[in-house]
Amino acid sequence: MTRLVILGGGVAGLSAWRRALALGCDVALVERCLRTGGLTRSIRVGGFVFDYTGHFLHLARTPHPGHLGAARGSWRKVARRAGCLVAGRVIPAPFQYHLGALPEPARSACVDGVQDLLARGAPVVPEPGEDLLSFFVRAFGAGVTDWFLRPYNEKLLATDLRSLNAARLNRFFPAPDPAAVRAGLVSGPGAAQGTGATYNATFWYPEDDGIGQLVDQLDPGLPHVPAEVTAVDLQRCVVLAGTRELPWDRLISTIPLPELLRACGGPWRGPADALTASGVVAFQLGVSGSPAPLLGDRHWLYVPDPDLAFFRVGCYSNVSACLAPRGCHSLYVEVGFSGAPPAPGPLADRVLTELVRAGLLADPGKVEVLLQHVIQPAYVRFDAGWDATAPAVLDRLAALGVHGAGRWGRWDYLGMEDVILEASSLVERVIGDPEGA
Repeated sequence: MTRLVILGGGVAGLSAWRRALALGCDVALVERCLRTGGLTRSIRVGGFVFDYTGHFLHLARTPHPGHLGAARGSWRKVARRAGCLVAGRVIPAPFQYHLGALPEPARSACVDGVQDLLARGAPVVPEPGEDLLSFFVRAFGAGVTDWFLRPYNEKLLATDLRSLNAARLNRFFPAPDPAAVRAGLVSGPGAAQGTGATYNATFWYPEDDGIGQLVDQLDPGLPHVPAEVTAVDLQRCVVLAGTRELPWDRLISTIPLPELLRACGGPWRGPADALTASGVVAFQLGVSGSPAPLLGDRHWLYVPDPDLAFFRVGCYSNVSACLAPRGCHSLYVEVGFSGAPPAPGPLADRVLTELVRAGLLADPGKVEVLLQHVIQPAYVRFDAGWDATAPAVLDRLAALGVHGAGRWGRWDYLGMEDVILEASSLVERVIGDPEGA
């Protein structure tokens, strides 16, 4: 019988664990926290239900969330209501499809910038070696780049976009549809209310709970090994976790790839230093009263303004009223950073002040709950270090029976559905599926 060890108990690790158990595998899951679920858990404080930040399930290959794991509770499909906060005005997302709704001078700059796109009428794809900023200017125009794409993504990724490989990120920034851009040049109610074509125009969310319900569906309910991975001995095929030694024939790692490489030690430590990612400080606010008029009933807002610390603000209770007590609303606010996390106290003060200044919080005195936590890593950077390191090191590890899974194990950007399905399929590939399931 194949001995399988899985590192990390987020949705990727849980999906792999569940499939391995179904195949009768001798499997152990190592997760340093007492609870599994990672960043997909939900938090309950003072009558509010918070996710670790905005986590919404987009499905492309699965007809219903109940098909993922063992169905728990009920889900509903939600039509996304998202906007972009630009110069004090909210326009619908995606930004490039609603340029006519922008205030001046943003409107003129962006409309002028897309004239080449409209005249060309053909898709724009990254050129070999092209950096992300150059691609944005060529594909979307200087106006859209300067007013939205550059400032927003530099806050999210906390780096200079000229350091990033456009080809790796192209699937997240597809060339705009000229017809949709042209339609969005018309200002007025039609432009202000449209949704535009986008991959995440709808999402699924639990009816009566936070996104942690997905963890409940995936978790097989068996004890895991609650310990930190201290070393991975590739010669002896043993994982050291706390005081335990766990031998393996196959190892699936969903922990961040740099952490795995450092645990492997020796020559593997060097490649770990080449892999970088931004971090996010996520704030959770439980607030009495209704959302600020500028936020209204929207699910989230993208915030490109470089003078505001946060890049996104969302309203949990606009997604599901059960996430906040009656007469209250709940927010999440995301701030990107590079390197060490910023000092928590001053950043919290700045965020509250800027939420008021931006018109997204009426009165800081009405904040009943304020939580903050650090997500690090948060967003992988597809830079020269990634290109030179990630694919090669993953191949070398796979040849030794060590396989990366999930967003962090593969050091890639993946949605939750992709993570869950691909982790399950990986188990079938590495240990075999005797039933052909």
